[in-house]
Amino acid sequence: MRFPYSLWEGVGGRAVPDGPVSRDFVPPPEHRRRTAEARQLPDAGAAGVGLGAVLHIIALDLINHQVREVVARHAVPLHARIRIPLLVFATLATFLSHVAQIWLWAVFYLLVGEFDELEPALYFSTVVFTTLGFGDILSSADWRLMASCEAAGRLLLFGLSTAFLFEVMREILSRRRP
Repeated sequence: MRFPYSLWEGVGGRAVPDGPVSRDFVPPPEHRRRTAEARQLPDAGAAGVGLGAVLHIIALDLINHQVREVVARHAVPLHARIRIPLLVFATLATFLSHVAQIWLWAVFYLLVGEFDELEPALYFSTVVFTTLGFGDILSSADWRLMASCEAAGRLLLFGLSTAFLFEVMREILSRRRP
């Protein structure tokens, strides 16, 4: 039986070359040991998801404040010259909040030593953040749970962003010409 990557990836997401894998395969000892940091993953994962949620909610509140300020300054009905840029602003600012969180998770993976370089850490964080799950770069066994926490938290924040953007659209479009 052949697998494109070993089930026992090395630290830093480096893939093990193709090769046969037998049923009695035993991973090397360095892959079986659990570090003290890895044992604290549930706490770190919850903290990461919580911090990301707080930062995202703050960003959405700032965006909402800016949109409401512009809407309040203009008479009803809002002209398309105002509506369209406001919708674009809200969408791009929400997207940038997600991008900032992807970078924060990538920096986290660098700081804990899961990745040696920024590019694979950023790519891995983006794939996990979007729950895309390509599988071409994998985390080590010690950090898989953290990646799962990141993905689960991001699903919640994507839902929050969707609800937020629909509310912004409702607010803006309710003030257009009949």
